[in-house]
Amino acid sequence: MTIMEQIERFFVENPYCFGICLAIMGIGGLIIAIRDADWLFNMVSGVMYNRHKTDDQVIMYGQKTIRVVLGIISAISILGGIIWFWTYAFHYK
Repeated sequence: MTIMEQIERFFVENPYCFGICLAIMGIGGLIIAIRDADWLFNMVSGVMYNRHKTDDQVIMYGQKTIRVVLGIISAISILGGIIWFWTYAFHYK
């Protein structure tokens, strides 16, 4: 059994744990957005542009905009995790 199959089986057997993981990832993203993590939002100088990389998104849109977007996505993730946990932990037993 591969690690992905084990993870899948765990979340199938314990669906409320997905909500906890989602909320934890959202909290982590919110902390990164509030604390202005330089390792993620570092302005990289260079001539190569790739719109799929984080540093190029920061160059294109600006550090403040990316922090606001990350904060919004993190808040949605936290809310979704809480709703997911509440739904599966208390209503589907």
